[in-house]
Amino acid sequence: MKSRFLFAAMAFAVVGCATPTPTSTATEPTETETDSDGEPMKTEHADVLQVTLEPTAGAVAGGPLLVRMRVQNPSTTSARFCTYHTLFEGLRNNILDVKDAAGVSVAYRGVMAKRAPPGPKDFVEVPAGGVLVSEAVDVSEGYAVPVGAGTLTFTGSDISGLSASPPVKIDVVTP
Repeated sequence: MKSRFLFAAMAFAVVGCATPTPTSTATEPTETETDSDGEPMKTEHADVLQVTLEPTAGAVAGGPLLVRMRVQNPSTTSARFCTYHTLFEGLRNNILDVKDAAGVSVAYRGVMAKRAPPGPKDFVEVPAGGVLVSEAVDVSEGYAVPVGAGTLTFTGSDISGLSASPPVKIDVVTP
C-alpha cells in the first residue's frame, strides 16, 4: 500500500513539475499574484514604461558615483512595476552594466539579495504621462567604477517588468 502511494506521489510530482507555465508577451497589463485584499497585482511590460539613468556630474575616482533611475509612462493609462531589481530599492543585485572606455564590463561585487515573492507594497504605480525618480544610489558600492570615460546601463528585469535603459556616458576623473 505504501509503495503504491509513494509511486502515485512521485508520478504526480514529475507531471506537476513538467507542466509548462503559460507566458505572456502582450503589451497590456498582466495579472500576477493577488494582494491581501484578493485583488490582482499588475505590472506593465517593458515597452510601456521607459527607463533612463541620470548620473550626477563630477564623479571622482575613489568617491561615489551617484545615479538616479527615472521611469516614465508615456501612455494614457497608469502602469505598475515591481521595485525588486531596480534602483528604487537601492543596489541589491547586479542590475547595471558598467563599462570602461574600451567597452569592457566591470564585474559586480555587491549584495545579491534573496527575498520572498513581491507583495503589494513592492509595486509602484506610474500615472499616465507621469514620471518617477529614485533616490540617488552610489554605483561604486557594487561595482569597481573605472577611471575615465565609460557607460552605464540598467539591464532590465523580468522581475521588475522594466526594460533596459539606453546607455549613458559617465566620466570619472582622477582627484
